[in-house]
Amino acid sequence: MHLGLLCCFVLVAAERGVAVAKTEPSTARVAELPPGWSAGQSWRVEYLVTVPSTAMRRSAKPPPPRRTVWDYEVIDAGTDRLAVVRVRNEDGSRVYELTFTPGNLGLVSAFRLEGSEREEVDELTPSEPYFGWTQSHPIIFDWPAFAAAPADMNLEFETPGEIRVRQEARRTAEGKLEIVLIHEDGPETTRSRQLWATGFPWWQMASVETEYKDGGATEVVVSISGRLLE
Repeated sequence: MHLGLLCCFVLVAAERGVAVAKTEPSTARVAELPPGWSAGQSWRVEYLVTVPSTAMRRSAKPPPPRRTVWDYEVIDAGTDRLAVVRVRNEDGSRVYELTFTPGNLGLVSAFRLEGSEREEVDELTPSEPYFGWTQSHPIIFDWPAFAAAPADMNLEFETPGEIRVRQEARRTAEGKLEIVLIHEDGPETTRSRQLWATGFPWWQMASVETEYKDGGATEVVVSISGRLLE
């Protein structure tokens, strides 16, 4: 690949919030996961959402992504019980509550809170990886299965909706961990990407993208991307 084309690819991917891993040697610290949380800890995540229709995908000028910022707060760190993280849109219009198993932080539940009502975001298998972003989700709920070594994180699982998903993980040259959840459905392949690093409470970058193949043509559409702000 020519240097000019490579630079162009990296810039476009960075603008879309897609995790791009460098491959040159590095002595950076290796990511230690899952992250450790403490009660009261908080961080902010920016999301860009673009969900074009088939017609829009073929258009020369797709609509600009919709930007939102969300506040994450650890309500309970879950030392010996479920960890609880509250997620709130910065304008207060939506609130979610996520619960995780203590220790390995397996996702147990995800609810939308509205007054005294609790609405489950999606059907999921407690403590198992979750894959299932849809247009109705303003944020990324997809969640991997953590393990001490990347090789132990390469696995396959089935969602309650009987969707087969493959999880792949690898260390980058900087010591970060890139995790990809992959679902293949004929000419379409959906990938949910996350980039994790030591010292951060959440993934640094994430995205959900779909690769469409039509004859000899291939197109990749990033439906949603997120990046950790602080």
